[in-house]
Amino acid sequence: MKEIYVFGAGASYASGRTPLGDELGWSYFFDANSLYRMENGRPAIDDIEEKNIEFITFKKFLNLAKNIYPELREDEKFERALSRGEQYIPYNLDKRYYMDEMLRILYEKKDGESAKLIKQLVYEHIVESSFDSRNLLYNNFLNLISKYKVRKDITIISLNYDTLLREYFDNGIDKGIYIDYLVNFDCFCRKEYKYGNNIVPVIKLRGSLDWGICNECNNLSLFHWHLRRYSYDDRKCKYCNYALEPFIILPHEEVNKKIEVLWKKAARDLRIAKKITIIGYSFPPYDKKVIELFANSMNSDVDLEVVDNEDMNERIQIRRNEIQRNYKKMFPHLNKNIKVNLGGFEKYISDLEKKE
Repeated sequence: MKEIYVFGAGASYASGRTPLGDELGWSYFFDANSLYRMENGRPAIDDIEEKNIEFITFKKFLNLAKNIYPELREDEKFERALSRGEQYIPYNLDKRYYMDEMLRILYEKKDGESAKLIKQLVYEHIVESSFDSRNLLYNNFLNLISKYKVRKDITIISLNYDTLLREYFDNGIDKGIYIDYLVNFDCFCRKEYKYGNNIVPVIKLRGSLDWGICNECNNLSLFHWHLRRYSYDDRKCKYCNYALEPFIILPHEEVNKKIEVLWKKAARDLRIAKKITIIGYSFPPYDKKVIELFANSMNSDVDLEVVDNEDMNERIQIRRNEIQRNYKKMFPHLNKNIKVNLGGFEKYISDLEKKE
């Protein structure tokens, strides 16, 4: 029986504390910055230099935001963030200040350089915030499905850029487990391992932080999952020696032909899936291609379960009804009732462990 798990930002936030959409970019310097590493009673010089680089990136972002949203210039807190790097969240971060909305405006203006800055910030923010995370929920989840599921019947679709899923599998090489991105990479940074049928496919529809693209010859490279900020500075395409960039596809960008095969594979698996579990992903309106993919591919008799989070008991039924209405509106062809689990990713894992 084909079963599909879909992971969104909420799953990575719960497992590895990666930033959610409303935090992405705006809390970059706050998340990246920390107390200076001390040497001989003084802040280490290399640590000071690194934090200066972090602040320069954040300052570029704030200046870009100021040009897009002139009203920010009138906010004293914004000016303090611009001059001193204080954490700043504009007007409780109204939706129009999210990264996806900023990118939509930049693409409409055909401002490629500013869009590139946003991609750099997204990359750095996610890498830094998830670095050295304990990542327990993903680890527990993958341990469980490797025990009681037939791996050939499992597909994972991820809308996230982080490498938290791959981190588990690469650390578990001795267990005979391999994660397959289903992409024909042109270059590998190190030897990859495969073990017979012990393969779990992970379809990353938006690209990944451990993929690098050469904008000169369009070759795609796979790197080690253990990334740090600026790890692409010295990455060169082995074919043309052109600088590589992280292969991440943000909202409003066209899907690179290199991974069209992933969208086709996702569509095929969605058509035959008997059960689909969606964890931490809300099908935001700007992800039109993803919504269309599921709407056009899901079988009408599929069992659909949504795992989300609601902390207020008095709102649980309201939230459950809201999710069911939204899904029925997006996917009116579904015949079965949609199961909604509002205990979050952690409780979902706990319930799986009890069933084992």
